[in-house]
Parts: sequence; structure tokens; C-alpha cells
Amino acid sequence: MKENHVCCSHVYTGKRDVLLVIRTENYFEFSCGKNHAETHIFEYIDIEHILSNDDSLSNIKELKINHRLERKNKNSDWIIKYNPCVDLNYIKDLNSSYISDLYGFKVDYLPILDVDTCIIRNIYQVKVRVFLLAVLVQVSFEKVPVKETEEYLQFHNLYSFLTEEEKNLFKNKSKDQLINMTWRSECLYILLWCLGLDIEIADARALADLDDIPIDIYPFIDLKTDPNIFINNSELSLRSNFSIISVLDYFSRLDYICDLHTINKREIKINTALVFERRYALLWLYDSNDWDDIICNSILKK
Repeated sequence: MKENHVCCSHVYTGKRDVLLVIRTENYFEFSCGKNHAETHIFEYIDIEHILSNDDSLSNIKELKINHRLERKNKNSDWIIKYNPCVDLNYIKDLNSSYISDLYGFKVDYLPILDVDTCIIRNIYQVKVRVFLLAVLVQVSFEKVPVKETEEYLQFHNLYSFLTEEEKNLFKNKSKDQLINMTWRSECLYILLWCLGLDIEIADARALADLDDIPIDIYPFIDLKTDPNIFINNSELSLRSNFSIISVLDYFSRLDYICDLHTINKREIKINTALVFERRYALLWLYDSNDWDDIICNSILKK
């Protein structure tokens, strides 16, 4: 498609009325169609027809009104960039009140969350990341041997999904690296919650207790674990976008409180490392950067 080409088509599924506007090979959007059914520039095509006949849309399971999709280039996956169903002002007010009640901090002066309002990671990416985090946590607590675990991941074709920093853990293991990696248990914990597990994640004073996770659903126990059992578990699915972005907003506000107390050298009962790690994992769901490259700026930084 040429840079300046514009293509329009009207889509009707019987349940919703959508105007599809394609502007360039890297951008298109869906807008609610009003009073345009009689015009001749639109053709009527089924939404499933679009999905089945355009391989570039294979990662988009459902097309909704007012969603905008973008991609970096024609070889990249389309990702949803806009979702009008998430009211960030409402989420801000909700969390500000909750934080005030639970911790006694006033944060209602902070802005709304500055983030794209749709998860861009698909369920497979999340499950693989969760499984790898579970492996790395076991390595960090020295529950499994390093060399054999590296071979295990290579055998199951998962080693390539590790980041460069994570691969270095296997090549140049140090005590400091192992200690730092133990904190990934908080990332693992919050992402397991995102996958629907019924675990308590709101109290920022209580560290993740991975022993609370039922053994039959825990991603990785030892080198006898079959990765496919967890990765292909169809009962695991992402919570609603509203639920996840609400928790991201919550930990972003707590992160600001932690930074403020650190700068002013004041003690705080909130676990600052817990807040950082959980927020980091949640940001990854909404960020197209690799795991090692997620930027955890203050909520005040635009």
C-alpha cells in the first residue's frame, strides 16, 4: 500500500457497525459508522473475512469499534494502540482513594497514567515470559543447577526467548546476580495474577509467597517439568484490560510514593522493591520494548 493511499470499507457483523479506514501500511483504525450505509464508497464484507484473508492481522483476535492498530513496519505484528473502554480518570480516582485509605498517602494530585490503554502482548508471549521467570527464580534460589537448566531450555527451544541479561546469568553466574534475580519472583507473581490466578496482590507490604500457588498450576518446578503443560494450558487467560491497567495505575502511584520517601530519606512501610518489580512486569504488557528495555519512569514524567 502506498504511503498516501486511503482505503475505506464498511463492516457489519450483525452485532456491530464499524467503518474500517486504512491509511498506510503501518496504520489503520476502526471508527463507529454513522449515516454512511447508503454511500457507494463502502463495500460490505464480513469481519472474519478480513482476519482470514490478511496474514498481517493473524495476531488480532477481535476487531472492535474505535480501536486503532499500528505496527513498526510491514514485517511487524499489528498492535492495538487505543481502547476507549478504559477511563483513566476513573481509575486514578479509584486508586487515589484506596491508597489514602490503606496507607494514608494523598496522591490525587498525580496525573492520569501515561500509557497506551491496550495490552499489546498476546497470551502466548505472556505465558512464555511467565514460564521463563519461574525458571529464573528457581535458578536464583539455587533450586536447580545452572548448567543443566541452560541445557533444559535449549532442549525445549525456549533459550532464545531469554534476554541477553538473563543469558548472562547462565554464563557468568555471580552471587549478586542471583540475589538480584530473586526479585523477579515479584514479576512472576503479578503476571500469574494477570493470567487469572486468585492471589492477593494489592498489599505492597507483603512479599509474594510462591508457595501459595497450587503445584499443579505453577509453571516450573524442576528439570522434569514439561513446559507445554503450562504454556498450552487453555484455562489460563488474561484478565480484563480494565483490571490490569487499574493495577498498573495503582503500583505506579505507589512507586511515586516510594521514590519521594527515598529522595527525602524517610522510612516507608511499603516494600519499594516489590512495587518496582510488579510495576515493571505490568508495564511490559503495554510496552513494545524487550523485557530488559522497559523504562520505569515516574508517573510524573511524560
